[in-house]
Amino acid sequence: LDPSKICIKRLPEATKECDLHAYFFKFGLIAEVYVPRKKMGPTSFRCGFVIFLETDSVRKVLEAQPHQLDGNHVVTCVARKKHSNDSERDDDLSQSEDDRPSHNASDIASNQPTIFVGHLKQEVTNFELKAYFCQFGRVSKAKVVHNWATGESRGYGFVTFADSKAFKRSVLEVCHFLHGSRLSVQHSINRI
Repeated sequence: LDPSKICIKRLPEATKECDLHAYFFKFGLIAEVYVPRKKMGPTSFRCGFVIFLETDSVRKVLEAQPHQLDGNHVVTCVARKKHSNDSERDDDLSQSEDDRPSHNASDIASNQPTIFVGHLKQEVTNFELKAYFCQFGRVSKAKVVHNWATGESRGYGFVTFADSKAFKRSVLEVCHFLHGSRLSVQHSINRI
C-alpha cells in the first residue's frame, strides 16, 4: 500500500481532476491528482487517485467515509504501490526524489519569494489569484499578465509573497486548481 495515496472508485464519467482536487483538498495539501482516461460506456464508472503531501490526510479521508461526489457515493481506499508494469502516467508520478527539481525553502532566495503561475483562465483576476495563494502565506502582490494591446489575459501571472513561509508550506509541491484549470506553479526569478 502507498500510505500517502488514495484510490477513489465508482467515479462518474463526468468527474474531472479539478473535481477531485476541490473535494479532497479539505483533508490536506494535495501533491497530485489523476483520473485515468479510458473509453467507457455511458453508465460506466471509473477510478481516480489523489496523492497527499502528508499521510495523516489519508487517515482523515478514510475516517470521514462515506464520501459523495456530484450526488454519487464513491468508495475510497489506500492505493497500492505502483509496479514496473503500470501505465506511463504512473511512472511520471513515481519519479524518485533525485529526479524532481528541488523546491526546498532553503533553496529559494529569501529576497525573491515570487512564483510564476501558468495556465490561468482568461477570467482570473489579480484579486482571485491573490486570494487563492494567500492560503500558503502573506501575499504582497499578485499580477495576472495582460496583452498591452488587447487587454486580454496572457494566461499566466506572478505572485510575490511577503516572506518565504509559503515555500515552507509547500506552495511549489502541491497541485493547484483555479476556475477548474490545473495551474503550473514554479519559482520565479522575476519580480513583479
